[in-house]
Amino acid sequence: MQCVYLPYQDPANYIHFGTQMQFSLLLTLLCCALFIEAACLTPSQGWEERKADENVEVYARRAGNSFEILAITRVKSAPEAFLTLLRDTEKAPEWIHSARQVTLLEQPKANEDLVHTIFNAPWPVKDRDMVTLSRIVSAPDDSELRIEISDASDRHPVTPETVRMLNVNGLWRLLPQQDHTLICYQGSGDAAGNIPRWLSRSLLVSGTYKTFNNLADKLGQTETVKK
Repeated sequence: MQCVYLPYQDPANYIHFGTQMQFSLLLTLLCCALFIEAACLTPSQGWEERKADENVEVYARRAGNSFEILAITRVKSAPEAFLTLLRDTEKAPEWIHSARQVTLLEQPKANEDLVHTIFNAPWPVKDRDMVTLSRIVSAPDDSELRIEISDASDRHPVTPETVRMLNVNGLWRLLPQQDHTLICYQGSGDAAGNIPRWLSRSLLVSGTYKTFNNLADKLGQTETVKK
């Protein structure tokens, strides 16, 4: 089954369908939402738990030559609150672990952000930077808000002070529940440069864990994330 999402916009602008088509669309979206929630809450297909507490779970897996990360938390805030936080690049270093500077380079469209991020790395590893394009899409019935992250390394010059991270891809899933929002992030990337693979993977897991705990603090923690 394929889930269809539309560019993020005000719900008042959505197209209204006839009763029969609306029912079919709603049924499809409901199945998609149930599938996505299950994927977030019960990781499978090679996912291994790496770090967890009452607020955050972090999983990892190897997929070919890639090392993928999956992080999960629940917050009291609505999805729009996370979206506001994510797009406030000046305050991003307050919650994104090791982020020294996050700069909005441009907004190609209303639902797209081209962002340059510089990360502090522990000595003797050289600091890293990445350039990403974020695209916000929404389910027509507001059952889910997604932010798709793609690598845009060729859209901003490399500086000699940092090593450019490559093949950065990710997906945020924001699923509103009855009294909280389920936030899931799945992503991967290449730290590049002369850094041992075990170290880059360890830093990715610990950095994701700290980032998600900061995120839970910012948006309001709920009770245990585990089911």
